[in-house]
Amino acid sequence: MLPGIMVPALFGSSAPTAYLVVTAPANVTAASWFSFTVQAKDAAGRNTPFYSGTVHFTSTSGGASFSADSKLTNGYGSFGAYFPAKGTFTVTATDTVKGSITGTSAAIVAASQFTNGSLTFGASQNWTVPVGFNPGNNVVEAYGAGAHPGSSAGGGGGGGAYSRKYHIPHTAGEVLPIAVGAGGGSWGATGGHSGILNPWSSAWLVLAYGGNGGGNSETANDETGTYSCYGGAGGNAANGVGDWRYWGGNGGHVLSGSTWGGGGGGCAGPSGNGGNGANGDLAFFGGANVGGGGGGGYAGGGGQGGYYYNGGTPGAAYGGGGGGPTIYNTGGPWYGAQGLVVITWYE
Repeated sequence: MLPGIMVPALFGSSAPTAYLVVTAPANVTAASWFSFTVQAKDAAGRNTPFYSGTVHFTSTSGGASFSADSKLTNGYGSFGAYFPAKGTFTVTATDTVKGSITGTSAAIVAASQFTNGSLTFGASQNWTVPVGFNPGNNVVEAYGAGAHPGSSAGGGGGGGAYSRKYHIPHTAGEVLPIAVGAGGGSWGATGGHSGILNPWSSAWLVLAYGGNGGGNSETANDETGTYSCYGGAGGNAANGVGDWRYWGGNGGHVLSGSTWGGGGGGCAGPSGNGGNGANGDLAFFGGANVGGGGGGGYAGGGGQGGYYYNGGTPGAAYGGGGGGPTIYNTGGPWYGAQGLVVITWYE
């Protein structure tokens, strides 16, 4: 060998090859190709450049993929491997003719290409699916918006419905339209629907209906007048889209002769249906016209109906129906609460 010049492989050992050395990165990303090398060695641990055998690759990773069986050049080669899932694995190279010529890498830690994450959306927008989102392990929750009560001793607004969908099959870089329902903002107005649209078909991937608006008083002459109107129905779970769906609570009715408003319906949630608002009772008997409770998670309760000269209260965030006013206090606004969309994903 010329002084000061290193020429690997060609000036190695001419002894028979005894084993292979497999060198791979200590850390890789699952579901991504990575490179590793194979070097032929003699029994003394010297490179054997005259080895040109064909090697086959295996791994402790189930479903691993490799370069095709290949000959080493001057006793050396660089190849590719793919681990489909996270874990700790090894790669083994073996001569296809003489199985005793073999070698196994040190442990290779394959990290998941996915991450854990969660986002909460309080307004409609286009969402770009982030890197690390797992299309096979995620959950989307949608809360419909609460409705507005009726006017003048009106019925309570209905609470929003709830829908939960598992494993939306979309990947990083796709843009998904997210709808967050607005709360009913005028007498008897329905709450908006919440969910996510499929950008390719315009069908809903997940959808939760908003509550229905409360009815308005038919007559409002004085305390002895006749009042008869219904609270708004809760968001309709049957019309929603999701693996699990729950109904919003109904707004409370106003009983004949009452000057009080009905309680708002509660929003449905992961624990179940929203609670129904209590009916507006006769003013002279002090009925408790409270709003219905929320169904867990982010679900809000319905607003309390108005009594005497006190107005009703808005529905609680998220998705609670507004409490109905009295005939004496109709200034409001006793609006329904807005909806919500929550997306959570896991490795």
